[in-house]
Amino acid sequence: MSLTKPVKAVLIGTVTVGLLAPMSGAVLSASSRRSVTGTVTDRSGAILEGAVVQLKDLLTLNIRSYITQSDGLYRFHGLHPDIDYELTAAYQGRSSRSRTLSRFNSNSNVRIDLQIPNGDTHVLGGRTSGDTILNIEAGGT
Repeated sequence: MSLTKPVKAVLIGTVTVGLLAPMSGAVLSASSRRSVTGTVTDRSGAILEGAVVQLKDLLTLNIRSYITQSDGLYRFHGLHPDIDYELTAAYQGRSSRSRTLSRFNSNSNVRIDLQIPNGDTHVLGGRTSGDTILNIEAGGT
């Protein structure tokens, strides 16, 4: 069985479009990538060297990490503009509140500073570790 000329043309056209479509999307995405930078400090404003900043892709749940240097800065580049990201910082057992880099923020370079509480305080969903959330006592019947 032999293909007629019009059928061959359709098949070749479909293969060509199928090969070019992924490449054009990659070129467009690369030109519109964005970045987020910021400084990690404690509540007094002191810069924290050695803080671990995590960036979580909220679509794939992949996590990238960055350890701050003496300037307290972190940087993440090459971020997709159509994905939300969550940022948190940790330092000596204490954590910052999570901050979101929203896909609705159209800036290509975004600055989000992260602040870590001083002392024994850990941030847990807006509460501190010193708060009593629930106290259950076991008793006999």
